[in-house]
Amino acid sequence: MKSKFIKANVMDSCMRIMEDNATCNTWYILLYVKDDFNIKILAESIKQAVKDIPILSCKISRGYWRDKWVPIENLDVNQFIKTICVDNNSFQDKDSFYDEAYNQFIQLKDKYINIQSEPPFKVKIFYNEQIGNKMIAFCLHHCLADGRGWLQAIKIIGEYYNAILNNTTCTPPRRNVRKISKLVFSISMANFFETISLMRKKVNTMEPIKPVLELDNINDTNIDYNNVGIEKIMISNNDLNKLKDLYKPFKFTVNDIFLYLVLKLTNKYNMDLEEPNSQLATGMLVDLRRYFKEDALSIANYFAPEPVMINSKDIDNLYKISEDFKALKKRPLGLGFFYPILLTSIFPVGLLEKIMSKIMNGLAMQSYSGMGVTNFGKLDDYLKPFGEGIDSISVIPSAGVHGFPSLLISGYKGTLTLYFVKYNDRNCLTQKIKNEFTELLNEILAKDKVKQ
Repeated sequence: MKSKFIKANVMDSCMRIMEDNATCNTWYILLYVKDDFNIKILAESIKQAVKDIPILSCKISRGYWRDKWVPIENLDVNQFIKTICVDNNSFQDKDSFYDEAYNQFIQLKDKYINIQSEPPFKVKIFYNEQIGNKMIAFCLHHCLADGRGWLQAIKIIGEYYNAILNNTTCTPPRRNVRKISKLVFSISMANFFETISLMRKKVNTMEPIKPVLELDNINDTNIDYNNVGIEKIMISNNDLNKLKDLYKPFKFTVNDIFLYLVLKLTNKYNMDLEEPNSQLATGMLVDLRRYFKEDALSIANYFAPEPVMINSKDIDNLYKISEDFKALKKRPLGLGFFYPILLTSIFPVGLLEKIMSKIMNGLAMQSYSGMGVTNFGKLDDYLKPFGEGIDSISVIPSAGVHGFPSLLISGYKGTLTLYFVKYNDRNCLTQKIKNEFTELLNEILAKDKVKQ
């Protein structure tokens, strides 16, 4: 009997289409695990999770009216997992092993997922015969779920891992909610009408923002998804607390602080223009699950970008920026992007591809005007089911191939990590941005107080 397909929703299809010369939609979550972490039990845990959530073993297939998630016939879950020996006998400790495993992962050629021929995730396990610690790389595709969705999937794998390890019974996961209707019926009419009003106002008043970076050829079809620039900054709990104290008079959240620093860095580029922009732009990804009326398992795409703009003349007026951020948070965030995408779901996939192609050209151009920010927040709760077996985690987001790199923020065990990521990074822009951001960050941390 042929396995039944699962209907893809419009967000799944959008992510499939977006990967056409504009973005790489493979995520990477790296777990650095202790020597007592049991890889065999992990494999069994993945097997159980795939059994309970069958879409994890599907590939996406382009349809006429709707795309489909089609089960991959005769797929052995062991095919999800590949072990890779980090062959080096000179490791002094686990940290030197982790560093080398990470370097080998970055150079790995088959970490990218072709979602139309492969399942949406695979696992690479890096090990060494002398060092008991391992690095587990989850390669995950955005077509199936956004970052928060995939973290839910990994948490479920962790719950099975804990149950098998301790010979206890694991409660099966709740029904996975993937339908866009779940979100549509969670949004209030007040939010709907406010969003429509804001969209109309934006069309009538928004000034065009010139690129602050030199433009590449956005029609370039020679994209190398294995050429990825990845840079990170680790921020200790002490430094984070100092940042909070410095910006406390302006009531900045952690997210506000880094949005502001991105705008500050953007202004540096803006002021190099012959005629600087009057507006500075960045953006953040919004988790639309905030609108759900009740908590639900949601291994799906429920996200939307939200633009953040300020007047360039206000860049050092932190009280004004504080008011701008406060006004931003009062809006129904993310819905200005979601509603137009929802509207396209009434059209067949072929037309959606043409609409998304135009949207992606616009987003590609916007990526030269500012750097987008995604904040995952604390990851501890997602990894708690694995117990004490995990030393640390790295989350490397999907990212574009044009303009500024993406910035992803996450926290684990009191340490904040910033990842700067760009695919097809031929000019090493990611490293340049990371160095400039580090310089700006250190300059601020050296102060007793910030300019008021």
